[in-house]
Amino acid sequence: MLFTRYPTNDIGQVAVGSTEMTSTQDLSALGVASSVGSFNFIPAGFPGAGDALFVSYNTSRVYRLPYSETGGVYTFGDAVGQVQISGGPEGITHVPLGSPVFGETPHVLVSAYVANTIVAYELDANGLPIASSARNLVTGLTNAEGAAVDPVTGDFLFSSFGAGNQVYRVTGFIPEPSTYALIFGVLALAGVTLRRRLQSR
Repeated sequence: MLFTRYPTNDIGQVAVGSTEMTSTQDLSALGVASSVGSFNFIPAGFPGAGDALFVSYNTSRVYRLPYSETGGVYTFGDAVGQVQISGGPEGITHVPLGSPVFGETPHVLVSAYVANTIVAYELDANGLPIASSARNLVTGLTNAEGAAVDPVTGDFLFSSFGAGNQVYRVTGFIPEPSTYALIFGVLALAGVTLRRRLQSR
């Protein structure tokens, strides 16, 4: 398990089966301004894949860091790029490619704690958000935190701090499982029909 820590500006790790901290890394030493909000591994298919994005809450900056993994322990390298955004980011995650509205253009969603919004940003060729592309996805929140995409459903999950301490789910980023079932069902039916036609000739 990996987790960022505020206000110490580091990332901690606990190995599988352990009940104690396995390791920590000082993010300030890697070029991430104090203090970190959260991070997200850049998925395959996105620019910068194989690195990670870190957001600094205090400075509203996004950083791209390389990393390596040995024996289940991750080691992060110096920041290789950064960009200024706004809103006090406390969460960041990548929108599944091909999602409705977003299409194949790479995007991230950022939980902006101070701005009380969820903001969508297009990514540049280096995998960093393009500040001028900012579009509000959800507004009127109270202290938005966290950001994750459910790997099974594709739903976007985030939380709020104070005023209810809620966890929110936003759907519609990928076709619903029922849609996939319908597509596969139609394809299977088409295959059966084609085979019957070929056999009748």
